[in-house]
Amino acid sequence: MENPSGTVPGHDNSGMSVLEQHVSYFDQDKDGIVYPWETYRGLRDLGFNPFFSLLIPIFINLGLSYLTLPGWLSNLKFPLYIDRIHKAKHGSDSETYDTEGTLAYIYLVLIYKFETPKT
Repeated sequence: MENPSGTVPGHDNSGMSVLEQHVSYFDQDKDGIVYPWETYRGLRDLGFNPFFSLLIPIFINLGLSYLTLPGWLSNLKFPLYIDRIHKAKHGSDSETYDTEGTLAYIYLVLIYKFETPKT
């Protein structure tokens, strides 16, 4: 883990939460909106194969788009609005990561306990 204490000093987060920073990776044109074709391109850039890169945006954008829309009317382009992505956080979130995006301390303890080689 490169930064176990969270964001490194001097990192410019542009006022975005860790979740917004994560989603903004897929925003190819930096307009604050992620469309399915941008999700596809981001997945391909990460090394996913074309099949999964085509399949995953269907679930992500189709499933989360309505929750991030600024109004009640649906948009058939299925955009994800980065500044409203917190509305798509599901209720069964495990809180594995803290607000800085680092693995919560209790999980680090569990990993250490069960992954330490027995001598």
